[in-house]
Parts: sequence; C-alpha cells; structure tokens
Amino acid sequence: MDELLAVTGLTVLKEAYNQFAPHGVTGVYLLAESHFSIHTWPENGYAAFDLFSCIPVNQTELIADIMRNHLGEQVKINLRTLSREVDLSIISDSLTV
Repeated sequence: MDELLAVTGLTVLKEAYNQFAPHGVTGVYLLAESHFSIHTWPENGYAAFDLFSCIPVNQTELIADIMRNHLGEQVKINLRTLSREVDLSIISDSLTV
C-alpha cells in the first residue's frame, strides 16, 4: 500500500492494522490530507479500499494498475470517484477564525 499512496503524492502520518481470526485484515492510514482504509473479507473474496482526500487525486488508472500488479490480473477492480464538494457559504456563519 505504500507504493499505492506514494503515486498519489499524499502524506502518510501514521498507519495501523488489525489481523482478524481466522482471517481478514483492516488497515487505516492517517494522511495529512485525510485517510485511506483497507478492509478484507477473504471468505467472500472481497476487499475494499477507500481513499478520502481534501485534494484531488487524479491517478485512478495508475492506482488500479498497482492494485492489479499486487492482487493479480484476475481480480475485478471497480473504481468510483465521488465529488464531495462543500458549499462553505452555508456554514460560514458558524465558522470562527
């Protein structure tokens, strides 16, 4: 996952993992720009990778290629980019500087 995050240019601050019995893992990377998480369900042949960032990440195809290289060509990868643009004017009255 370090390689995957390196291509994004995001800054890793900390990381933590938990291995579940009998299988499965959850990992979280705290980023200066937000966070990245990994959740696996080997019994279902499923893994979820979520990247949240306050700056645009435009390397989605490169990220998919890195995941494919690590997980194998037979793996089905679905990428979705969600825009979470926020209109700060609706909350500006409650913001203090």
